[in-house]
Amino acid sequence: MDTAGRGKDWNGPQLAARLAALEGVAPEPVEFVVCRVTTQPGGNETQAYQVADEPGPLAQAELPRWLARRRLLGADRLALAVLIIREVIDEAGLIRECTLERRRGALDGPLYGDPARVEFTGPARVVRVYRVLRDLRTERWFVDGIYD
Repeated sequence: MDTAGRGKDWNGPQLAARLAALEGVAPEPVEFVVCRVTTQPGGNETQAYQVADEPGPLAQAELPRWLARRRLLGADRLALAVLIIREVIDEAGLIRECTLERRRGALDGPLYGDPARVEFTGPARVVRVYRVLRDLRTERWFVDGIYD
């Protein structure tokens, strides 16, 4: 990987620029993170990260130390695969809206994969699937599939 910016924490736009310079081809992932962002009925939001070798979820403030221990800083963060689950739940604890995103490097890192994003509202009968083009734009390619 390129050593420019090594030792620094890159943000999503920096990672997207690096991925664009690589013509949309990211390195093979070496680590995986699942981030779950849950919005409660009252609007409160919780966020936690599931990572390898940790017995429980990490809080947002703990993630940078985990990344540093694995030497995933700067441009090397593109080797981090992130699955983001954004869910809105109702009073009964049922999911009312959900978005799954596959990103690289960070919560706001570039979308990556095929599909890169899946979203649904209500009882998952209407699903929208997105893919990422080589120039990093996204397009909806499976339009309003109806599942019964």
